[in-house]
Amino acid sequence: ARDEVIIDEAVARSQDVALGDTVEIMGETFTVVGITRGLTNIVNSVAFVHLWDFQALRPGEAISYALLEVAPDANIPQVAAAINTRNDNVLALPVPDFSQEERQIIQDMSVEILNIMNLSGFLIGLAVTGLTLYTSTLRKRQEYGILKAIGAKNRHLYLVVAVQTSSSLMLGFAAAITIVFLLGLVIPYIVPGMGMTLTQTGITRVVLASLVIGVLAALLPAWYIAQLDPARVFRS
Repeated sequence: ARDEVIIDEAVARSQDVALGDTVEIMGETFTVVGITRGLTNIVNSVAFVHLWDFQALRPGEAISYALLEVAPDANIPQVAAAINTRNDNVLALPVPDFSQEERQIIQDMSVEILNIMNLSGFLIGLAVTGLTLYTSTLRKRQEYGILKAIGAKNRHLYLVVAVQTSSSLMLGFAAAITIVFLLGLVIPYIVPGMGMTLTQTGITRVVLASLVIGVLAALLPAWYIAQLDPARVFRS
C-alpha cells in the first residue's frame, strides 16, 4: 500500500525500528510493514516501497527497467529481439542476460577487491595449514622410524601419514566451521552492514584444497623419512 516500506532486519536492528514504526526516506515518512533478511551489505541496503511512492520520491519520468511477463509457450529470446527491433531506445533482455548485467554492476562496486582479499586469506590459510602439517609430520620421524624397524612397508608409512593428516584436517575444519557459524550469528549485531554466510560451494572448495595441500605437505617429510635407515632416524 501507499506510504509503507519493507526494510532489512540489519537496518531495523541498527536503527532500533520494529514493525509498525515510522521511518523517513528521502524526506517522506513511511510505515514499516515488513522485515527482510540478507539484503544489507557493506555498500548499501535494499528497501521496498510501492511504485507510486517511488515515482514520487524520484524526480523525472525515467524508468530503470520493467519486468515483462510473456506467455508460457512464447520464445523469450524472440520476444526480446522483437522489442529491441521496434524501439532503439529500449533494451530487452532475457532473465539470464539481465541477471548477468546486474551481477556485473555489483562486481563494479568494489566487489572484486573483496574477492581478492578473500582469495588472499584463502591462500594464506592453505600455506599455514601445509606448513603446520609438514612440521608436525617431521617431528614424528622417530615414531615412523620405529614403524620401519618393525617391518612396515613404505606404503604403510604413507597410509598412516595420510590418515593422521586427514583426521587432523577434519577436526580443525569442524572447529573452524563452528567458529565461523558463531561469528555469523554475532557479527550482524556488532556491525549491521556485514555478515558471514557459509555456502556449500565455499565449504567444498576449502575442504578439497585443504586435503590436497595438507596431505602433500605431510607426505613430503614422510617420503624423506622413508628413504632413510631406521637406525639413522633414531640417531637424528
